[in-house]
Amino acid sequence: MVDIEIYEYNDAGTMVEWYWSDQLKKNWKTWKPKVTDVLLVDLTDKERNGRLVVEIFEGVMNSEHPKKIKEKGIYKIRK
Repeated sequence: MVDIEIYEYNDAGTMVEWYWSDQLKKNWKTWKPKVTDVLLVDLTDKERNGRLVVEIFEGVMNSEHPKKIKEKGIYKIRK
């Protein structure tokens, strides 16, 4: 049994607890999670739940897996 690692997200002063659905894969460098992999703890409001899941997912993806920037012009040429 794997212990669930719970994270916190600040939503306008209210701390919301969340975790990844797959606790084993979250440590793999090659695993890219999906929006459905973010699970919130004890939230019943579906609209707020959906908004927070997307915000948390985008925040994690932007920090952990940033998009590659294509170089243009003279920077595109490699020496």
